[in-house]
Amino acid sequence: MSRKGYEEVVIYVGTEAEHTPAFSKKTLFVVGLQFTKDIEALAQEHKATHIFLGANYSFDASKIANKSVANLWNEQITYFLDLGYWVSLSYPAHQHKDILEAFTSDIWQSKRFVPVLSVKIPKIQTSNPNLTVKIDDTDFDTTNPGVWCMHYHEVTDSNRFTGWNEYVNDEIVKVNKLTMEGIIKEHFGKKVKTDPDNLQSKEVINISSANAIDITGLDPNSISMLKPETDEKELNKQVQVKIKSVEDAAAMYAEGATVDSIGMEATKKARTKAKKAQ
Repeated sequence: MSRKGYEEVVIYVGTEAEHTPAFSKKTLFVVGLQFTKDIEALAQEHKATHIFLGANYSFDASKIANKSVANLWNEQITYFLDLGYWVSLSYPAHQHKDILEAFTSDIWQSKRFVPVLSVKIPKIQTSNPNLTVKIDDTDFDTTNPGVWCMHYHEVTDSNRFTGWNEYVNDEIVKVNKLTMEGIIKEHFGKKVKTDPDNLQSKEVINISSANAIDITGLDPNSISMLKPETDEKELNKQVQVKIKSVEDAAAMYAEGATVDSIGMEATKKARTKAKKAQ
């Protein structure tokens, strides 16, 4: 990943800005495979309730074919889920089948596990107004009941959008140059266990309390949110209250009004005056 200043960063902390079920949670972002004890210590230190694995496009499922690597990921994810943390894992969408097979059913069935499938679509706003994203199956009528198609405007719903400017408040907390091979060697043969003497039971309880299940991921006050669509009938009512004369209507059009500013109510008044004049 070419994120400036994060070339050798392996762990950083911030608020989850992406609109997943873990949206807005205090998050420890982990690049690549790191030591479970380091992740846990930093999560407690920074009072994070969500651990985001595979940050900065660092997860590669091609390496998970190795059973020892798959076991490490399974143990680490299960460990943090058992403690009450939300755990997200970001990976390329085309690798989903491999990860589906590599992880245990306990992970996939957890309500606090968030698989984030990264679908790279360059220039999505300017490609074509009819651009459609299709969620397909591995083959015709194989594992899914059908297919799902989402129009460009559905995919880019402003409630789900995170602008690049919303990633600026992360705090780097750990930098090192350990290779994955080095970490695997260190971990190999060591089973990850919960050590009661190492854990602050109060902190774990707080994590469970803070992590109530909420799967919306919506931000009702997103700074990147587009203006909501206004109901035309309601808008007409507002206009009719404001408009009392042709001069008022002209002033509204000058300000950029896009609806009939006179409205039916004003039209009826005009007709009444015309009858009296006769």
